[in-house]
Amino acid sequence: MKSNRTAKESVEFFSPDGTRYSKSAKVMEIMRLPFFRLRLDHWNEYHVHSKRAFKQSLSFVSPGEKDFIVNSVQKFNISELKARTNAKLYHNVIDRLERANPDAVYSHEDVSMMLRDAIAKQCLSVNS
Repeated sequence: MKSNRTAKESVEFFSPDGTRYSKSAKVMEIMRLPFFRLRLDHWNEYHVHSKRAFKQSLSFVSPGEKDFIVNSVQKFNISELKARTNAKLYHNVIDRLERANPDAVYSHEDVSMMLRDAIAKQCLSVNS
């Protein structure tokens, strides 16, 4: 990466728990992992998820999310990784609706805000 000028100073790879992989680790070995974090020059960070790596649960899913994932994969032929992400968004919106007044009427803007908030919450969760 340094020779290609993608990075000027340093290239570091981290596990999801924050442990830095050894500088002697081969990139091909790291690419076999289901997910890792890449830091370029101490300020650009990327979260990398592999579609080909072994199937491993990336996070806990509730029973409702599990049903959503199974239906998405079986009925709509969506990849499991995309179905997991969609299930988290779906769960955030449903959770908000369940806590709200059952007699409430929602405008298009209200629904847009719910979806935006669910996406932001998911992004925050993934980044942390």
